[in-house]
Amino acid sequence: DGVGRPFGDDYINYWSAAVLAWSGRAAEIYDLGAFHAFQTGVVGPTLQGYHYSYPPVLLVLSAPLALLPYVPGLAAWLGASWFAFYRALREAAPRHALLLSLATPAVFINAVGGQNGAWTAALMGGGLALLDRRPILAGGLFGLLVYKPHLALMLPVALLAGRRWRAFCAAGSVASALVLLSSALFGLDAWRDYLDTADYMRRVILEDGAGVWHRMVSVFAAARRLGLQISAAYVVQAFAALAAALIVAAAWARDAAPPLRNAVVVLGALLATPYLQDYDLVVTAF
Repeated sequence: DGVGRPFGDDYINYWSAAVLAWSGRAAEIYDLGAFHAFQTGVVGPTLQGYHYSYPPVLLVLSAPLALLPYVPGLAAWLGASWFAFYRALREAAPRHALLLSLATPAVFINAVGGQNGAWTAALMGGGLALLDRRPILAGGLFGLLVYKPHLALMLPVALLAGRRWRAFCAAGSVASALVLLSSALFGLDAWRDYLDTADYMRRVILEDGAGVWHRMVSVFAAARRLGLQISAAYVVQAFAALAAALIVAAAWARDAAPPLRNAVVVLGALLATPYLQDYDLVVTAF
């Protein structure tokens, strides 16, 4: 786009990883140098540094992207994720679904960034909306969130406190199946490389900022921006997560009205994770 960023921005990571994974080059995905070299071959040598920070399960879920050229793939990624988000909203709030799906500010941030916030919102919000009527399907949607587990921290708390055993088992089964499948397809080395990358990104992006704190909206990031040291910021984050878990557990143990208990889960999930960016807030529509 003239300033070293590709159209679709972070989408280049999802597309590149899918292409590499399904062409037998999965080892290059978590190698920052090799990954950047592949991407510059697609969009040009002035590309800024990008990275893939997701577990190998997302390589399974994003496999269709490997069949599409970059630009059509971007259109499919954004269009399909928005439609999934819209359909989930129809389950939760039929009268206002279209308005919410278009007017939620984070939807536009997510689209410009080519990010996955609409997918996350569709899975979490759709699962919550379907939980009473179709618990196994809802649990399956929750299980797919294993690709972004730090945003699903409150789901097991809610399901266990609310005694939603079928949904809990379905979620665990889907998540476990994806982990096993990704391990079989790409090897355990991919998981080791992912964990090494995740540790590096935690230090560089989350703890040190590295130019992204202006997009971070977590309790941890707020504490760091206010001047707290890393250890103190983690303590504040831990208290926020504990408080969120207690409130979520109480709401679900008492079987509060669905709109209330679902909203508590969404807000609790956002308060519990130290890594939270603006595009993740698509789920606040619920």
